[in-house]
Amino acid sequence: MSKIQGFSLVEVLLASALFFMIISIGGNFSLNSITREADDQLKSLVYDAIWLARQNTIANQASQDQWGVYFDQDKLIIFSGSDYASRNPANDEIFIYPNEYEKQSNYEIVFDALTHEMGQQSLEFISAVSVPIVIEINTYGLEK
Repeated sequence: MSKIQGFSLVEVLLASALFFMIISIGGNFSLNSITREADDQLKSLVYDAIWLARQNTIANQASQDQWGVYFDQDKLIIFSGSDYASRNPANDEIFIYPNEYEKQSNYEIVFDALTHEMGQQSLEFISAVSVPIVIEINTYGLEK
């Protein structure tokens, strides 16, 4: 009688457990890198919009025009005016946040026409998985 060769149930279970453990670790790393990339996109969008508002304020120094950024729940708006409510809507530039993020409350930043500065700011966004993303900005609208 010949002996049948194969794997025992214990060996198959151990190999399966090891395989799924390696897959789950790899999946976690790739998910974290995707999340970090989306966070970086949001931060880049916010910094670029604030930089553009400050540059517009500097460029219009002779006319004393002020520019700012209004943060709505799902978008940000670069506007011309001393505040969002009294802005000139013809000058608005609208940028949509990545789908995973939203701003919890409306907020605006306006650059001073003379000093081209604003108060130091800390903005908080909430991701789709309810993780807060905090963006620190100095008085010149640059990353802190």
